[in-house]
Amino acid sequence: MIAFEGTFVGLKEAPAIAFCSSRGPSLTSPRNLKPDIIDLGVSILAAWPSSVDNITKGSLHPDCLPAAVKSSIVTSADFLNHDGSLILDERMLPADLFAIGAGHVNPARAADPGLVYDIHPDNYVQYLCGLNYTDDHIMFITQARITCTYKRTVTNVDKAYSVYNSLITSIPGIDIRVYPTVLRFIRMNQKMTYQISFKRTDRFKNATYMQGPITWSSNQHSVRSPILIKLI
Repeated sequence: MIAFEGTFVGLKEAPAIAFCSSRGPSLTSPRNLKPDIIDLGVSILAAWPSSVDNITKGSLHPDCLPAAVKSSIVTSADFLNHDGSLILDERMLPADLFAIGAGHVNPARAADPGLVYDIHPDNYVQYLCGLNYTDDHIMFITQARITCTYKRTVTNVDKAYSVYNSLITSIPGIDIRVYPTVLRFIRMNQKMTYQISFKRTDRFKNATYMQGPITWSSNQHSVRSPILIKLI
């Protein structure tokens, strides 16, 4: 017999991953991290205030493009639970990127992300590079001579003068380097580009994927992006 013993709130182990949560990697697009984030949960009990109608509308940042909105949600997600430990899965083990993506959505932090990753056609070219297309194949698609390099561009939505320092979580057997290591913004909506490189320094017989984030931190914001590396 199962007996209901009331509702518990504020559990230090929350949030945690349910056994039925959809996991990665994506079968149709392995180069895209699945899931990107986690939110809500199972058996959600939600309340709605009584009113004449239940229509809501409005936007906190109506001028933001969809890519910037997603960036704000992903880079501000929580990867720690209420106890300050890594989010756990149903086995009570630290959940990997295929279970939590960037982490648990944090609406308050997403509303003030500091930096956002916008989208540009060049990013789709990098995706083709990631699919191991040759330069000739990519030139046939883009009708332009392309050299595959991996760069990311961020836009400052923080205060005009902001300084962000990079932090790379060490990944065993992988040498990760970022250039430049410091981003100095002098105005709102200013864009800056950084380059990230990966070099394998050791071989792991039983490892398939390695993971670890890159974080850009200022005095007020922490912009975190997950890194997932497939070893071949």
